[in-house]
Amino acid sequence: MKKIFSILAVVCFSMNIFATATVFDFNSASCLSQTADGFSVSLSQAGDKNTKPQFYNNEARMYANNTITISGEGLTKIEIIFTKQGTKGYAELNASTGTLTSGGTSTSNTDKKTDVWTGNANSVVFTLGASGQRIIRRVVINRAEGEVLPDEGNEGGQGGGSNGTDTLRLDYNYSEPTIVTVQGEAGNNKAYSFIHNNIKIDCTKGAIDLENNYFGCNAGEKITFSATKNIKGLTINGFAKKDFSATVNNGSITYMSDSEDAVTGDPVLVITDIDAKNVTISCTKQLRCYSVKFYFEANPTDTIANGNGGGEVYFLSYDHADAVYETMFSEEGEYNYTIFLYNDTADYPYIALDVNATELQRIEGTHDLSSEYSYYQYDEGFYDCTFSTEGMMAITKEGEKYTISGYITCDDNNTYNFTYSGSVSFYTDLEYYDDDQAIETAYPPLNPSANMHDILGRPVGKGYRGIVIQDGKKYLVR
Repeated sequence: MKKIFSILAVVCFSMNIFATATVFDFNSASCLSQTADGFSVSLSQAGDKNTKPQFYNNEARMYANNTITISGEGLTKIEIIFTKQGTKGYAELNASTGTLTSGGTSTSNTDKKTDVWTGNANSVVFTLGASGQRIIRRVVINRAEGEVLPDEGNEGGQGGGSNGTDTLRLDYNYSEPTIVTVQGEAGNNKAYSFIHNNIKIDCTKGAIDLENNYFGCNAGEKITFSATKNIKGLTINGFAKKDFSATVNNGSITYMSDSEDAVTGDPVLVITDIDAKNVTISCTKQLRCYSVKFYFEANPTDTIANGNGGGEVYFLSYDHADAVYETMFSEEGEYNYTIFLYNDTADYPYIALDVNATELQRIEGTHDLSSEYSYYQYDEGFYDCTFSTEGMMAITKEGEKYTISGYITCDDNNTYNFTYSGSVSFYTDLEYYDDDQAIETAYPPLNPSANMHDILGRPVGKGYRGIVIQDGKKYLVR
């Protein structure tokens, strides 16, 4: 059976610092997997019986047997800055290659130590010991001797000041999305300004609440976000007062809820088509920002402001693709394929999308994913798939290279924008699923009270949706 692997990770932001060093901080509400300057840092669990790394209270927590995988061409020096997690035992790190010099044993949440790795590699895996935990504060790659880094973005779990400068840096490499959370000195009913991840926030009057992790704008006041690159759009996760409304100087604003409750949930606002280096929001009622996501290459939404959206918006990139010919679901003059897009090291490891073709082994064209069976896989196994409520996918081919792009809005209300460019491997369902027999065109009816399994061989019950196997035959349960 072809095994589908998945790794739960969360998209996070990174900081590209002066000179040669690349710096990754771990103080965002979405952390654990980051990329910048051709380098990547990913925290993972080792086996199902171990606790997964987590972001909690503005810090990245590693547990027994967790790993940090750091990859990129020309790794010569890696500094891992960490502290102890509360009363939990302290655990040693071990490196898969090179030399790792311990910075000593951290004794508290604020007692920062630094382990230093040296060597010559394109990938290094650091494994935490089988007993104990750590809090990872920062990873610094290839820092030159004497190079001064800005203040860390996380001090004692509260989040530090700005990114180490009072002005925006013109050479900053923004991630997609770039995430901004609260920084600065706490206070209410005050004008404030801070910089986080090279985004400058200026508010005429509002609040910085470090205990509850938000920055806010008072009723009748303005909050401005500025960058050194044109902002395409942004989303604000937070709370807004009942009957909230706002205007913007650039772009189009959508308030995501008409709830009659005193506060409303995530995301509160979506602003698209900004195409400027700043955007000012004029608030009629109080606004609180827990996390603001900035997009520079695309709007944060294709459908979120219309119809079936309303949740988070994700931009997904995949590096491998399979087209599986499903004989059971094909009809005369029509061929059904399941297109699998994979990225085993990403936060969302794969999606599976059904398309209909008029010729065998020809999947090019535009496909309406709301009328065709499609699902999105976001964690381990088929238990966690979420079905598409609307979406489109375009597939083109030039030589042996396919370009696949589109979006799906799923029943979790999230919108997933996906892209893939490269070759596509074609399989029959017999080859792909590696069964004893091919899928036949005529089956006896499925008995939902009898034993059923998913394609990974795990028992499933009556409420399961997806492909199930019963008596050696496959059925699609919608």
